[in-house]
Parts: sequence; C-alpha cells; structure tokens
Amino acid sequence: MYVNYINIKKDFNDSEISEVTRIVDETCKKLDRKFPKAILVVQGKKHDVEGTRCKYSFHFRIENPNLDITAECADWDLPRALHNGMQKIAKALEKKYKLEGQAQERIRNKAKRTKK
Repeated sequence: MYVNYINIKKDFNDSEISEVTRIVDETCKKLDRKFPKAILVVQGKKHDVEGTRCKYSFHFRIENPNLDITAECADWDLPRALHNGMQKIAKALEKKYKLEGQAQERIRNKAKRTKK
C-alpha cells in the first residue's frame, strides 16, 4: 500500500515525522494484505502550542476507485491520535467489506466483484 503524506514535513519536526511514519507503516502492513493497490493519504496538522503541549489532528483517506473511506482524529498525544485514526480506517474497511472471519481468497474475490 502506497502512503502519501500531506503537510507532514511542513508542520512537524524530525522526531515527530519518524514517529508518524513508523506508526502508519506498521498499520499499513496489515491493511496491505487485504487491499494491496490502495493508496492511503495521511494529512496531518500540528496546532498552535497551548501552554507546554500542542494538539495534533489527522485526516486519513483511502484512494481507490472502489473505496470511499475517510477518518478523522485529533488528540494532544501524537501516537494516540495516529493509532485512533488508523483504527477507524481499519474498522471502516471491515464494516464495508465484512472482512472479519473470512478466508483470504474470498476477500480478494469479493473485492474483484465489486470492482466491475
């Protein structure tokens, strides 16, 4: 699964960028098994500092002709915001394609059928 990052290099520092890419790549490996040709777009924003902390917000979108799935999340903790957003994307995929408990071959055939 190809991941496209928007506004990550502009708003975040180097340690935050490495944290974002690490967490997103871990979760993308799981999603890639089910949808190998999909593109995940991650748009991040670091809000202004409120005291000693700042708020992070992320918008996730899967770009594929057959899929129209988006998720948003915001939190004061960077890893928590990313994990929540990626979990929302995974749950939306499971809900749309009813993937829980199916064999891998049936998933790919079902995705091909909906493509036509």
